[in-house]
Amino acid sequence: MALFATLPSGFTDAVDITAHLDPAHLANLARDVVAVQHGERETVPLKRHAQFANVPETSMECVAAALHFIFSEAQRSEASREALEGALVSLGAFSDEAAASLASEFSPKPASGERAPQLGRLVGLDWTLSVIADSSFTNDTDVPCVTVTAKVSDNNGNITAHTFEMTLPEFENFKTEIDNMSEVLEAL
Repeated sequence: MALFATLPSGFTDAVDITAHLDPAHLANLARDVVAVQHGERETVPLKRHAQFANVPETSMECVAAALHFIFSEAQRSEASREALEGALVSLGAFSDEAAASLASEFSPKPASGERAPQLGRLVGLDWTLSVIADSSFTNDTDVPCVTVTAKVSDNNGNITAHTFEMTLPEFENFKTEIDNMSEVLEAL
């Protein structure tokens, strides 16, 4: 069975864009796509890649989607790097250099439990109540909101602050969940 039996719509157009990318940049983009697939990062920084390649962000989004398809199919079929490279060359859309570059970035997803994500340790949780006075994101003004800052320590002891806003009902639900987690942890 061929690795790429059917191609999604827009795949060929996205691959055509890769011909204009520097091979090192294509490898960096592929590395970011694989990192998202493995859960090592949340999103592919499309804007940065688009600016670097001097292409519209929507074009870079199409390329990232094509790479996602390529790596997902390779993962699903348990293809080796060599098999992936051969399949990319046989498509006729990638140069030998681009196919080799993409195949070198492919790595099977770690087995379950093989490498658990490092979430860090919550070392502080602060909140402040405020009122939304003006916003370009919503028409709702004069609405109370809660700004929560979670301080997380990584394995090296570095502390980072993560801030997010919630409405009062969302905060009440959040507080209930935190209280429930606290009770469970105390019971252990």
